[in-house]
Amino acid sequence: MANISGILYAYGLENDERNALYELINVYNGVRGRNAAIESYYEGDVMVKDIGVDVLPPDSAVNAGLSCDWPRKAVDALANIIKFRSFASPYDMDATLSSIMTWQNLATAYNRHLIGELKAGCMFATVNLWNGRVNVRFHSADNAAAIWDVERERIKYGFVIADSSRTPWSRTVPVPTKVNLHMPGKVVEITRWDSDKWSAKSKPQPLDRPLMEAFRYKPTDTKPLGTSRITKQVRDLTDDVLRVRLAMVVSTAFYAVPQKALLGLTDKQFDNLRKSKWSTYINSVLLTTRDKNGNAPTLTQLPSNSPQALIDIIRCDAALFSGATGVPLNSMGIIQDNPSSADAIETMRKDITDEAERAIESNADSLVSVARIAMAVDGNKTLDDLDEEQLAISARFANPRMPTASAAADMGLKISSVREGFGLTDVFLETQGFDDDTIARTTAQEQRVRALAAVRDAVSR
Repeated sequence: MANISGILYAYGLENDERNALYELINVYNGVRGRNAAIESYYEGDVMVKDIGVDVLPPDSAVNAGLSCDWPRKAVDALANIIKFRSFASPYDMDATLSSIMTWQNLATAYNRHLIGELKAGCMFATVNLWNGRVNVRFHSADNAAAIWDVERERIKYGFVIADSSRTPWSRTVPVPTKVNLHMPGKVVEITRWDSDKWSAKSKPQPLDRPLMEAFRYKPTDTKPLGTSRITKQVRDLTDDVLRVRLAMVVSTAFYAVPQKALLGLTDKQFDNLRKSKWSTYINSVLLTTRDKNGNAPTLTQLPSNSPQALIDIIRCDAALFSGATGVPLNSMGIIQDNPSSADAIETMRKDITDEAERAIESNADSLVSVARIAMAVDGNKTLDDLDEEQLAISARFANPRMPTASAAADMGLKISSVREGFGLTDVFLETQGFDDDTIARTTAQEQRVRALAAVRDAVSR
């Protein structure tokens, strides 16, 4: 999390701006610990939790060497089937949106930041004018904060860290050097010029709402800015798996090298064997002598437990994890005994595709809102001033229930066989795997071919 100390005392801040910033910083600082903990689970940096039964000393190297990537799988498995393609419209595409999609690679930027939304529960997009062009940027919860307006179902105000760099007072670690405070009717640019010194400059904007939009995963009344995919249950199951893996390391060691016991040794024999314990385990012949009474030492091997019980526990935890997140068991490395049929595979994927469709529905609304804000800013007008063609846009996502290109292509061919003219549309080409650039080139070349054919036909007459 970024350090923005001293920003509340920025030169030039108005009272309403300072009050909003104060509230936002409290929110930002309040979630820092939570977001850091979630990030540690996602990165696999958590240690084995102590439950009062020490298998190994807490500072053992084995404890530090264990990890579990299930929290990453909970996030990435969903992010991998949510793919924003482009904006769509029954009319000609607005020039502003076309510029954003091509110049800024908006689809790529959204898909890249989606992981941050699923981790923290939310991410943000801001709209600004940069060098005369509308600029849309995405920000994770690590670099932004917002207050939710319950009545209007949108952001009341928020801030984002717009720029970070190395400075004379922080030569090794980049620090925030620019923060944008988004409020209705204005954007306040707060620039850092010393370690704890800032200056603020307010710029008007045409909307009666902030130029900032929230992307929220499964928001609730108590958590309007969304909930994390790395839930408490996911974290608890991860902790349990780490403990089981630690037990497996110890169990496997004893299983590979069973404990032995030598009874009836003389003091001298005991001292000699204690000095070479490891060679006692690996030597094929153990030589001993009888004691003064003629008794020979007794060698016994202690029984060792099989790690199978621990493997079964991991499979059980994996099933609970799959139920909690919708991630199929086979995606977690749990191989079923018999190959699954196509229907069985689809059934296993149903939960996570349902989650994807729910997230797409929410994020599509947010993307449309961002697009409308961008068009309004570009035209220096309010949202109410947008025309019918600008309001008719929608966000187009890949179908999460069509995970492969072959499945989507097959669906397109089947539809074209029963719907006349569908095979001549751009939508059909999309189902066949063509991207927007290829579709545009294909359409243009088809038009040239038809035009040349018409000219030849006219000449031949």
